[in-house]
Formats: sequence, structure tokens, C-alpha cells
Amino acid sequence: MQAPNLTQEEENALRLEETLSRREARSARDDAAVSEVEVHNQRVEAFTEMATADARFPNLLREFNRIPVTDHLARFIMRSEDPVAVANYMAAKGNRDEVDELIELTTPNRRGRVSQEDIEEAIERMADIRAKLKATPKARTATNAPDPGRVLNGGPPPAGKQSLTELAKSENADAYIKQRQAEMAAKR
Repeated sequence: MQAPNLTQEEENALRLEETLSRREARSARDDAAVSEVEVHNQRVEAFTEMATADARFPNLLREFNRIPVTDHLARFIMRSEDPVAVANYMAAKGNRDEVDELIELTTPNRRGRVSQEDIEEAIERMADIRAKLKATPKARTATNAPDPGRVLNGGPPPAGKQSLTELAKSENADAYIKQRQAEMAAKR
């Protein structure tokens, strides 16, 4: 573009300035892209550490790595109260249709953008997933079984009675036999 009444030297200076501006803009875009990649890598590293440390889902990383997670989904997951549980939900085969819809909603178009409506829809669906996970009952640590009761240690017999062992050893075998027969009859 040529400005009126400019000398050749001024035109060259103007072109040089425009070229430098474009290069600076390109450099700034490149720096921003590098920064985005670094942030993404930090998110992946943080998630990997959390998933590895969480023993609830031992195969999570292998299963979750099969999902093409978009940047928006990664942010949703990491901002959850329990990112590992959300990722496990998404990795479950039974939830694949729901996850595919989320991926579609958060995948940038040709211009590299995701529409605001799609983002809002994805946020609502992620909130539904989080609500489902909160509603899922936790594993019980206590049972409803009754107390086991008293442990019998074979203490002394009631006052005035001899144990069967004592009766058997004593000279009074008749008493042993009668007591044993009475116990057997009571069990019937």
C-alpha cells in the first residue's frame, strides 16, 4: 500500500516496519502456541500422577488414553472435584456414546473455535456426569450384620455342677451317663 507524497526511502521504511510487525505478530502467536502446549503437558502430567496414585481404578490410564480428549474436556475433567472418577466414567465402555457427543461438542471447527452454545451444552453434560458420580453410593465400610455375640471360652461350670470331663474322670460314671443322656435329649 503506497501512501501519497512519500519518498522512496519513507516507503521502504514503512514496508520494513510492516514486515517487522508481521514477524513480531507471528512470533507472538508461536510463543502462545508453545505456551499452550506446555500448559497441556502440565495438565497431562498432573492427571497422570493423580490417576497413578489413585488405587480405585487400576487400568484407568490405559483405558482413558483411548479417548480423544479435547482441550475443553481436559479442563472440565481437571476442574472436577474428583478428576480421576470423571475420567474413569468417561473411559467406561457403557458411557462411550455420551463421551463421543461431548467430544463432538468440544472439538474446534476449521477456524479453531468452538461455538459458545456447544461449550454451554458440554458444561451442562459435564455437570450431569458430576452429579451422577456424586449420587453413586460409596463402598460401605461397615456392614448391617449383627454383632458376632459372646465368645465361649469354656469357663467353669455353673455352681454345684461338674463338667462332663470331670464327671467322666470321677468314680461316679452313672452321673456322667445320666447328664450326657439329658444333654442329648435336650438337643433333639
